[in-house]
Amino acid sequence: MDRLIASTMTYRAASLETALKRLKEEGFKKAELCTVVDWIPHFRLINATDETIEEAAKMIEGIGIEIPAINVSGIGNVDDNNNFIGTAVLAMNNAFKLAVRLGAKVVTLACGEIKPEHNREERLKAITAFNTLIADMAEKYSVTYSIEAPHKLSIAEKTEEIAEYWAKQDKRIKCTFDVAHLTFAGIDPVQIAKVYVNRVAHVHLRDAV
Repeated sequence: MDRLIASTMTYRAASLETALKRLKEEGFKKAELCTVVDWIPHFRLINATDETIEEAAKMIEGIGIEIPAINVSGIGNVDDNNNFIGTAVLAMNNAFKLAVRLGAKVVTLACGEIKPEHNREERLKAITAFNTLIADMAEKYSVTYSIEAPHKLSIAEKTEEIAEYWAKQDKRIKCTFDVAHLTFAGIDPVQIAKVYVNRVAHVHLRDAV
């Protein structure tokens, strides 16, 4: 049970400080810090500074809860023209800085979206290049870069899409395995887990309807 932690997503409408205090009151010693632009604003990665990172770290340390992992979403990766989103690169750099300061070992990012008008092959090529850049960054910080793939309504939702996605990714990149996204896609989580077990660095367990 020591490896089972809670996510601050549980209290997404509360401030990060309040979310962590509530989780601690419920008996959790560890939490995944989840931040999703405009939906779970627990830490502003895009406009973070060394000062705001230090302020957040001191607040978290004061509460006395450990942060082994950070979950980032809502920042994107490539735009509609398949160019890297500069603010996404900046946000990931700040995520790794925060991870180092907090002692977190894993930073997770969603695998990327695809729209009907996108060319899948070109889109996947651009996302793969972005992921390699972020893997280089993660290596510099000695933090594991993990991608949430499969992910609902994404470029890697169905079984064949998931396989195609991971076949192209740098071997340094790990997988954050989310059973809810698989359930949403109508896929047996055990079946997929057996395929990617050697790549999984982190797991999200939650209800899904």
